[in-house]
Amino acid sequence: MGCPYAVRGFDYDYVGILWLNDLVWDGGKWRVNPFAVEERGVMSLVMAARDAAKIKKMDGAATVELLERVKQAYRILFTRALKGVYLWIPDPITRAYLSDSLHQEVKRIGASPASAPTSQQKLIQSEKSDHLAELNTLLTVFETGVAGVMG
Repeated sequence: MGCPYAVRGFDYDYVGILWLNDLVWDGGKWRVNPFAVEERGVMSLVMAARDAAKIKKMDGAATVELLERVKQAYRILFTRALKGVYLWIPDPITRAYLSDSLHQEVKRIGASPASAPTSQQKLIQSEKSDHLAELNTLLTVFETGVAGVMG
């Protein structure tokens, strides 16, 4: 497919996302690994965050800004799917956190993961959902680290 910059403004029936180790859930919060970010559009920011990481300053302005940019990149990728998203997440902690979050969201909005939502249910899910409104989906997680998110 492509990076967030290549897909911005386009919608696809299904999206496959390789959620690599550039963004991981660690210690109860999101952490960015500047050495795993290769996006040319933010390379000066990446280089500044890498310099900060070398001196163990992971809360510097460059790192904080890079974290926000990487989170936004994943947000863009998630919102490109019309029917479903397939995720591959190698980090087990990040995978577990996202799986738990999605299951809680499905439970919170009153959907059943086994049911196929109607258009009306999707609209209700979208209206009720806070942080995952764009997904508008149900989640099935496989032990291999692949999650299928289908709407």
